[in-house]
Amino acid sequence: MRRFAATADPPYTVSERYWHWVNQVGPKEVAKTHPDKKIATLAYGAPAAMPRFGLEKNISVMVTVYLENHLDLVRQWKKKTDSVSLYSFSYGNSFVGFRHFPHAMRDFLKWGHDELGAIAHVSEVGGNWSFDGPKYRYMQELMWNVNADPDEIMRDYCRDWFGAAAQPMKAFWDRLEEVYERRGADRRFLGYQWVGWLEDHDEFDHYSIEDVSFLDKQIAAAEQAVGTKADEFRLARVADAWKYYRTFLWAGSSTHSDTRRSSARPPNRLNAQRNWHKSWPDSRTRKTHSRGSCAHIPTSTRS
Repeated sequence: MRRFAATADPPYTVSERYWHWVNQVGPKEVAKTHPDKKIATLAYGAPAAMPRFGLEKNISVMVTVYLENHLDLVRQWKKKTDSVSLYSFSYGNSFVGFRHFPHAMRDFLKWGHDELGAIAHVSEVGGNWSFDGPKYRYMQELMWNVNADPDEIMRDYCRDWFGAAAQPMKAFWDRLEEVYERRGADRRFLGYQWVGWLEDHDEFDHYSIEDVSFLDKQIAAAEQAVGTKADEFRLARVADAWKYYRTFLWAGSSTHSDTRRSSARPPNRLNAQRNWHKSWPDSRTRKTHSRGSCAHIPTSTRS
């Protein structure tokens, strides 16, 4: 392969060796027997760099999108193929807490479907149901129908999971999405940028005193409204997750050094309010729940 790569002038890059191989190993034969089908490929790592030559018409290139420059990379790949599929990192784990973005996910998938000719979306979404349960629901539904209404999906989710407490829990998740959307127009499509082992965590940066107070009130209202034992159990998992995250919000804002912050990053909203934690309602005054394993969450009997 190296000797072959050297026959080009200049010699083929690692990426070009891969795409030359892809062009040779099947597209023409597949086009004869399955003219309406695409061959799916993954442009990740070295193959993410576009080759100097074109690709066969039935090749669909899947590009991984998790940094801002990947958005431009996707647009560049459209010059090589009429089908660019999307691979996202929608975690979940690697983050401390809630990252809720149903409308951003809808717009991301519509971008793929309507503009990029995408035939697939693959996502890594590792997490747990307390923080990420809605994400599993709305992502599945939106992949079946990119024109589905995220608000309607979330109303159904809250009804199914929280029963009589659906209204305050819908308000809870809506506020978390509002905080997420403060990331800005481009970054709302990025599920993974600035995880702690890449750069400083920024997931705390957009919260305010008002956000925390509002979220506290919705959890308290839901705990008063919840009906069945099954709904109470599921609500308790989210309430516990919020109490955990709530603690990190203050700790993260207090210890974060602004001198290490990228100039592109916004100022931490909480660092500007050094005594804000004193005004928080004491979460210990709320009704407490017994803890349990998520593996034993009772299932809802509602249709």
